[in-house]
Amino acid sequence: MTRIQGQPTPLSRRNSIRIAAYLLLLASCTSAATLAERNPGAHWPAVAEASPACQASLAQVRSQLAMLPTTSLMAVRDGEVLFSYGAVDRANQVYSVRKSVLAMMYGPPVAAGTISLDSSLASLDIDDVGGPLPLERSAKVGDLLAARSGVYHAAANPGDDAEAAPPRGSQRPSAYFLYNNWDFNAAGTVYEQLTRRDIYQSFVSELAQPLQFEDFTLAQQRRSGDPKRSRHPAYHFHFSTRDMARLGQLMLQEGRARSAPPNFCASPICWCNRHAFKDR
Repeated sequence: MTRIQGQPTPLSRRNSIRIAAYLLLLASCTSAATLAERNPGAHWPAVAEASPACQASLAQVRSQLAMLPTTSLMAVRDGEVLFSYGAVDRANQVYSVRKSVLAMMYGPPVAAGTISLDSSLASLDIDDVGGPLPLERSAKVGDLLAARSGVYHAAANPGDDAEAAPPRGSQRPSAYFLYNNWDFNAAGTVYEQLTRRDIYQSFVSELAQPLQFEDFTLAQQRRSGDPKRSRHPAYHFHFSTRDMARLGQLMLQEGRARSAPPNFCASPICWCNRHAFKDR
């Protein structure tokens, strides 16, 4: 897990690619064994011993990171910390990560039948400033999660590809992908409307507590956006790098968490990685 502070830009994307390339240097540190289902418990354990080749690769990665705007990075192997850089315990606002987190949270209510991905915006009475077009109202919940709704209404917050959006009403739902904050924000509204639960409080009970997040505080979480542009605010999260690594470990294990409380994996949370991220 890596963090580059601020809104995503072409430069930050290039830096992320460079970081990924540096992490390839850690190939000498990886194990040939299959992934173990190991969650860190209350604290992340460190890898007990690294080979000389691995130590040399780690030193090279660290020196390269010092020349980039990366604030923190953490590499995990089989549930143990292989490499750590920067303040991995500091919770900062994340941006695009929030959309994947919401998709994970959709898993239990979809599996329980509380949310149907085939429900239309019209059937759920999802409205907005000025109103969606008739064609846009036919978009489904699953289209929102996949950023394929065809709804090109202004979002409450910037940071998406809205400037590249086709004219409103020109694309049928599910036919065209656009990285669109309106879709993601409306998906948050749908989640709260149908589950009758606050996103942040639900995150605490469904993920933060079972995965034993170390740095997550409910008081730090807040929505943002301009209500004159859209009624659907952005639900940003504040995560630390080491807590984001817990989410990554859960996904690597396809939703299974041995350290979780009894019956945790019997709940629909195990559904999330198999279905919530599929490109519909």
